Amino acid sequence: MIDEREQLEREVEIANDTRLLVSNPVFKAAMAVRKAQVFTDFTSSKADEIERRNEAWRTMQNLLALEAYFTNALQSGKLAELSLNGI
Repeated sequence: MIDEREQLEREVEIANDTRLLVSNPVFKAAMAVRKAQVFTDFTSSKADEIERRNEAWRTMQNLLALEAYFTNALQSGKLAELSLNGI
């Protein structure tokens, strides 16, 4: 079983890896391009193209959820680092 210190160290490690990923210019560009593509697909669809619009909406929600995961990982890492400093 993982003790508290190991868990905190793992969270810091994940945050560091996440920081590297989200600061990578290629990753940033890929996310921006994909979000723009999805937005364009949604806005260029006709009102009766329900499946196309739904797919674009689901894709955007997935991209936003991924961004939220990264934000959460970064925040958890900061808190874990503070906790480790207090141990």
